[in-house]
Amino acid sequence: MLRNYISDYPNDNNVGAVQQMLSDLDNILWDAVKDEYDAAWYNQYKTLFPQGQYIQQCLQMLDDLPWIETKKIDTIDAYKAYMRDYPGKHDKECNNRISELTDDSDWQYAEQSGRTPDLQTYIEKHPNGKHKAQAEQMIANNKTHDDFIAALKKDRNAQNALAIQQAVVNNIVSYEELESEGIFTKAECEAINGYREPQMGNWQRQNSLPGEYTQVYFWGVKRTGKTCLIAALLSYLSKEKQNLNFNNITGANTFANSLIRKMNFSDGSISALPPTSESFQLPAMTFTFKDNRGREHRFLIMDLAGEIYSGVYKQENGYQITEEEQNVLNQVKSYLNDNNDKIHFFVWEYGAMEKLVPELEQFGIEATQIEVHDALRNFFQEIFTDKSVGVYVVVTKSDKADKDAEEKGIQRNEQVKSWVTSGALGNLKENLKEDVKKANIDVSEWPVISFSLGEVFAVNFAHMDKTDIDKIVELMMQGTNPVRKKGIFS
Repeated sequence: MLRNYISDYPNDNNVGAVQQMLSDLDNILWDAVKDEYDAAWYNQYKTLFPQGQYIQQCLQMLDDLPWIETKKIDTIDAYKAYMRDYPGKHDKECNNRISELTDDSDWQYAEQSGRTPDLQTYIEKHPNGKHKAQAEQMIANNKTHDDFIAALKKDRNAQNALAIQQAVVNNIVSYEELESEGIFTKAECEAINGYREPQMGNWQRQNSLPGEYTQVYFWGVKRTGKTCLIAALLSYLSKEKQNLNFNNITGANTFANSLIRKMNFSDGSISALPPTSESFQLPAMTFTFKDNRGREHRFLIMDLAGEIYSGVYKQENGYQITEEEQNVLNQVKSYLNDNNDKIHFFVWEYGAMEKLVPELEQFGIEATQIEVHDALRNFFQEIFTDKSVGVYVVVTKSDKADKDAEEKGIQRNEQVKSWVTSGALGNLKENLKEDVKKANIDVSEWPVISFSLGEVFAVNFAHMDKTDIDKIVELMMQGTNPVRKKGIFS
């Protein structure tokens, strides 16, 4: 109508105003339809303003509308359909977007799966994918995870409690997985999760030991189970027998009480194990114990650190030792030369006597546990005196013998005895037997003292088995009998 007016009255004074009205309507309509992305609206604009100032944009929008709709849908199928219907128009953009969507789709699957093969497939399909770095990191984490799980499946003591806790914190494993994989039970996982590094207390090394106590020494290299054996012994006497009273003469009873708190002697119960003795530790724990007949036995238990063995070995073989090592060795010798009766337990770990001693390896000295024990004969000949009322060998961690025993169809004790009497270890035992005989200690009886806390897991825990504790208690009772001087070498 407005256009007709201009056509009919081209020279009218109002033509300019009418043209302005048309221009304003053009602007208003285009502003109204331009962002609708709707063909009907664009076609209406084209019909009303075939020569409008926005007609080229309108025609372009009509031409691009399928592409715009495709981008709004934004799926792989939509882009493929567009390239099929409009070949050559936006092929590059379509292919790039399809690649991105495929990348995201493949990554979503790989990420949700979390499996190394799926992550590797993603990288192969998208060597420059935007998730490649994350995929590589997950593969590295998976290797850590797989190695971690495989190690624990092979050996439940491949990692200690603190290492397992850290692996859980770092999302390498979860307690649920450890349980579902059959590595640990729910109760074991709860124990591991609640584990805290034990504080064993402080005490001063004694210049001399109190009299009227039978001194009980535990000899052996580090990590053979000496401290665990002592903890089990003290806990058993305190909790099971309930006839143990500590005499805080030496100040080391904070250490003893820490050991006792760690143990729970209900059969099969889970107990935390004490840490390895600190370097050059000499805790002397004094206590009184009443036997079944009400007689009192007074003991002083000495947990000798494994470094003492190493120090003696170095000294006996001409290696230089530190001032601290010399002071500790002198201190131990002064204890051994006093007038108290003494019981000696040599602690040998089942299956480990042919291993090198780590405390010597760090000095570049390669010596097996057998070689170290044998090289200390001169030292032990000095300490086997008329005050020695018992010398024994205890085979710790003897539950490790179960597999060997099963293969042979024999009992654990028989397997431990066979191990102790065979090869180089058998020679060591014979040599030690001769040294003990020179001190007039009876070795006519030769029972094998096998000792196991029970099944150990995560290094720091055990399902307690009190079967072997009574053997140690019985030998200690024999050693404090004033009318009987007897040693049983095991």
